[in-house]
Amino acid sequence: MGYDKTQARESTIFGVGIVTVVILAISLPLLRSYFFSVLEPLQAERAHGAGHAQLDRYHADQARALGGIDNAIATVGQRGRIASPSIAPRRSELPYVDAVEGWAQMKDEAAARAATVAFNRAEAIRLASQQAALAVDGGVPVVAPAPGAPVPGAPQVPAPTPAPAPGAP
Repeated sequence: MGYDKTQARESTIFGVGIVTVVILAISLPLLRSYFFSVLEPLQAERAHGAGHAQLDRYHADQARALGGIDNAIATVGQRGRIASPSIAPRRSELPYVDAVEGWAQMKDEAAARAATVAFNRAEAIRLASQQAALAVDGGVPVVAPAPGAPVPGAPQVPAPTPAPAPGAP
């Protein structure tokens, strides 16, 4: 087994460390000055309240559109999500969502029919895989014996008898 007996390149490691410290020392003040030049106008705008005018207008428009929050809550409570087209369920454009879409709107008969079809399909798959396993095993079903049932070919061991209670005759 060979060993590396060359000396460590300490001067290279030290030089890279010095260059890194110099780059950080130069870039830190530059980055801070940029950050403060961007941040100061925003803070001045917030301090004078000029930034809230657009948000206040938006909130007022939304309150007018809803007709009051209490009214909106009562409407949704009475009629559900269908009460407003903005929160009503819509059909998705994504192809993989179609399989699970609309369960909340589905009638009970359709849900029961879909559940029965899904169960029958799963049962058919299970039976097919069981028949395939039987074909691989040569037609001999591989079934675990019931607990406590004797296993064919295994030595029969008598069940242990309980020890008598202390002081029993």
